[in-house]
Amino acid sequence: MLEILRFCDVENVQKNSAALIASCLSSVLATKDSAILAICGGRSVSGVFTHLLNKNIPWSRVHFFMADERWVPLDSPDSNYKLAKDTFWGDMIDSGKISETNIHPFVIGADIDGAISDYNDQLNEFGGAFDIVLLSIGEDGHIASLFPYHDSIRDSVSKGYILVEESPKPPARRISASKYLIKNSKYALLMATGESKRQALTALDDEVYDEVDCPAKIIKSVPCSYLLTDQNNI
Repeated sequence: MLEILRFCDVENVQKNSAALIASCLSSVLATKDSAILAICGGRSVSGVFTHLLNKNIPWSRVHFFMADERWVPLDSPDSNYKLAKDTFWGDMIDSGKISETNIHPFVIGADIDGAISDYNDQLNEFGGAFDIVLLSIGEDGHIASLFPYHDSIRDSVSKGYILVEESPKPPARRISASKYLIKNSKYALLMATGESKRQALTALDDEVYDEVDCPAKIIKSVPCSYLLTDQNNI
């Protein structure tokens, strides 16, 4: 069931998202040796990273994967990995709170299928599923790189990461956690901030629309899912 948490502004959405992630990690690590936290990109998510820096979490037991990534070098301004490294991981590594071996970036290669297969293999080494996935909703209702009416959201076969071609948003080539992979997370956090997300939130709440219309509806299949928003129309 989707639990909706409303806050007065973006800052409080980010702050409470970080607190919720810390709580979910605590629950996971009480039952297993390590946890997988998958993250997306975006300005609102970078604010969550800032708040996570101050959380008392045994980071050495947390492994980070990308919920999605652009098909760009790791040092590209378009890279979700670079955003997380610049705002979060860099400080964590420098302070000795986490090892670079706990961070799993997607590395592009000439062999497309091989690069995605390698990334799926990395995830499988840690159980093949996300414990927690942090996502933000796009104005069109997309999450990760699963877009409305696109092959990415219509894929009901793939279990792990998938190649996304001809993305409606640039860059055109990306990888994404599949619909199946997101649905099989233990916890899912979806952030929605700003007036521009109002229409997407309406679609998320309206039973007339399905996952192809509004991919964000996927998280309703996650056992413990949360929507954190500064909007009141859902």
